[in-house]
Amino acid sequence: MTKISRSKSGIAGLAAILIVGLFVVLFAAMLGFITLPSFNPPTTQTSIGITPSTPATGAPWTGSVSPDINGADTIATGTSWNPGAALSLKWLRNVGAGGIPSTGYTFIANNNASWTAIDADNGIMFLTILGNSPATLYIDIARTLSANPSRFEGYAFVDYNGDVTKDHLFRVNFGAIRPTSPGETNAKLAATVFAANYQAPTLSVLRPTASPETGVGTSANLTKITLTATFSNFDRAYMVKQIKVMFNTTNTAKFKIEQVIIPVRGGSINLVQGNFAETVATNSTYVYEHCADLSCISSKPALLYSQTGVSKTVDITVQINFKLATSDTVVFHFELNAWDDDEAGVKKQVERNFKA
Repeated sequence: MTKISRSKSGIAGLAAILIVGLFVVLFAAMLGFITLPSFNPPTTQTSIGITPSTPATGAPWTGSVSPDINGADTIATGTSWNPGAALSLKWLRNVGAGGIPSTGYTFIANNNASWTAIDADNGIMFLTILGNSPATLYIDIARTLSANPSRFEGYAFVDYNGDVTKDHLFRVNFGAIRPTSPGETNAKLAATVFAANYQAPTLSVLRPTASPETGVGTSANLTKITLTATFSNFDRAYMVKQIKVMFNTTNTAKFKIEQVIIPVRGGSINLVQGNFAETVATNSTYVYEHCADLSCISSKPALLYSQTGVSKTVDITVQINFKLATSDTVVFHFELNAWDDDEAGVKKQVERNFKA
């Protein structure tokens, strides 16, 4: 009995020592004299053989993509141009491409058909857009880019497939798209494309009304000529390609082009004689090139247009400083040349005679 009592007493003493020691360690840790080891459990778990349904935060989307590209009229609010009908879209892959190259593309899908994004895409796909016959549409490049700043990150007008025809080609960044609901494996790629409906107007001389216009005089005479472009319908557009002014004389002292003003969507084309290339041969010809091709609309105002609630007519102002001899009659010839939606040249011209 005495031995057992001593054993219990020793155990009790040892326990007391351990408890005191534990309190000392904890108290020292609280005061910062020692640092206790910590344990941080993992915040994520990866199951072997299972691919997460969405990429890591910041990683480009991979998996099923459902394009939702809408077409809208750039002049007529509320008018739509649907992919597969008025618009033709082609999705193209060009793995690792920087910028918008002219070669190396693989066709993926048409219009709003779904396609699958892969790791190698790195969140980039390419898209061509053109009007479908019988629709006659200019693609409004500038407005399409400004309306989709985080989606369409570049544009070029290139012959990407070697068919000797250039196409509107956009570099599309889809990396940030994600499914809209938990558990979905499909992500929507939304954007809006703007287009304008082509139509060639008639061109006539509004003022002066008489031809020949007499009484111009033999001293310098600043003569204002008003030309009118008239569209058959509202909400139509005509892309100005070139402006040509001609006089049936080689004596350039008889005239000077002081001003040409052509109102276009988003601004106006304002010219003086120095803006024109001059050719003097059997007559005097002045040519100003405004749009080299259909991509022009991406960088400058170029669309002569009519609009519902505004007008079907557009007045063009030309001011010529004539200085004619007593018996002179000078023929003023004006051409307003354009690109149609298929990049074929269209010419509209008028003439008026001026007599001293």
